[in-house]
Amino acid sequence: MYTITIHSKNYPQKTNQNLHLFWCSFCSVSVRTPPFHSHSPPPIHSKSMASSSSLADNYNPLSPQQQELVKMLLNNGQEHLFRDWPPPGVDDDQKQAFFDQVPAGETMIYGDENFINYEETGVREARKAAFVLVAGGLGERLGYSGIKVALPAETTTGTCFLQHYIESILALQEASSQDLGESQTQIPFVIMTSDDTHGRTLELLESNSYFGMQPTQVTLLKQEKVACLEDNDARLALEPQNKYKIQLILELGAYIEELSKTEGAIQEFVNPKYKDATKTSFKSSTRLECMMQDYPKTLPPSARVGFTVMETWLAYAPVKNNPEEASKVQQVPKGNPYHSATSGEMAIYRANSLILKKAGVQVADPVLQVINGQEVEVWPRVTWKPKWGLTFSLVKSKVGGNCSISQRSTLAIKGQNIFIEDLSLDGALIIDAVHDAEVNVRGAVQNEGWILETVDYEDTSLPEEAVSSGRSTLLSVRSRMQMAAELFKKFDMNSDGKISASELMSISGSLGYAQSE
Repeated sequence: MYTITIHSKNYPQKTNQNLHLFWCSFCSVSVRTPPFHSHSPPPIHSKSMASSSSLADNYNPLSPQQQELVKMLLNNGQEHLFRDWPPPGVDDDQKQAFFDQVPAGETMIYGDENFINYEETGVREARKAAFVLVAGGLGERLGYSGIKVALPAETTTGTCFLQHYIESILALQEASSQDLGESQTQIPFVIMTSDDTHGRTLELLESNSYFGMQPTQVTLLKQEKVACLEDNDARLALEPQNKYKIQLILELGAYIEELSKTEGAIQEFVNPKYKDATKTSFKSSTRLECMMQDYPKTLPPSARVGFTVMETWLAYAPVKNNPEEASKVQQVPKGNPYHSATSGEMAIYRANSLILKKAGVQVADPVLQVINGQEVEVWPRVTWKPKWGLTFSLVKSKVGGNCSISQRSTLAIKGQNIFIEDLSLDGALIIDAVHDAEVNVRGAVQNEGWILETVDYEDTSLPEEAVSSGRSTLLSVRSRMQMAAELFKKFDMNSDGKISASELMSISGSLGYAQSE
């Protein structure tokens, strides 16, 4: 099995550099070094080259790829790496070994020809892959007592994270088989749980019919336990309700066995939240962890290791801080990312808006708004089901003509074969189509729209999902949806959940239209 780590471009400097990881069956990717791109080498500063005369002598014998890596290192203040290099002819083998430390990789620019080619290849190969979701922790850092995968990814549709994750795999599964003209191959999905999350994760899956996935392709893998620590002196933590029981996260036997096998090659660390400014005791017990990017160090020399770099807006938007902590993030130092549910939701709208812009849609620029003490960019609230827009090529094939979306608009696309052409949207538009139905949307849509309202995270009368995660929520949306449901019931005269032709004529008549219209 191999590992893919997607790094984001322009990585935030004030973070612990935890990276998002996707495990697949066909390639291994991980690196902590900034990348280079063979198609667009960064310009080298002559001053940097001049400051290292030993490098200037050694530069020309290098391969083009090695020269690009040198440029990248110099432009990022790493000229000291080459300061003591001897002239060509001395230690040449060791100089080559220096460049061999960096695995081969690729920098992706969303929507360009290179990206589209890799995207098409990825869809074809996905049927040979497996997905692993690490879901062993609760939402405590978000101020939420439940499992994080049950929280809504965004409030426009209320789709929870696990549902979106599964629907994305199912869309990939269908596309991968269609591309090869074969029957669908089920893509295995493994969810790593813990004692805290196992039962609740299973309940979420079963109560929602696994969100359309076959139960046989889902494996819940419950991790065993390791001791937790309660302070900087690495004192073992006791269970809060039992002073005679040590808190455990991972089974010590298997842990010791892994350390013996790797001879401790994987570096460990703790990432605690402190009680106060003294930074001596933790808010809650923390566990030993290892960086995902350290995993390749345990692989044999024959392993295929590389990296893929994507733009930040597409690949990096963690959600890990509650509203109170997030609102303090930018105080010292100014400019740190919030990494909250609020900023995470806005990142989804931003990404979808930018994708539509790249597909040719005129999407209005965002406005700055303070939500839960956090100043965020508010883009049009654009969401779609993974089956509608799994890839950029697919999105581009479904929008055409002169389309525009205003900043205050909401667009939710729920269906696979929905085509949008010459649409001018200023308000709210929800397109919900049954499976296999083809819907063509065009013309001008202007209405009052859905108003974005903030939630007071200190208001205990609101649902925990909204308050604890500190989201902005479309409260006014709920009332409009209720109005729509009441209107539907009014004209669904035989209560069969459908609007018949005769019922549709009744609706048209109530709106002042003749039956022929």
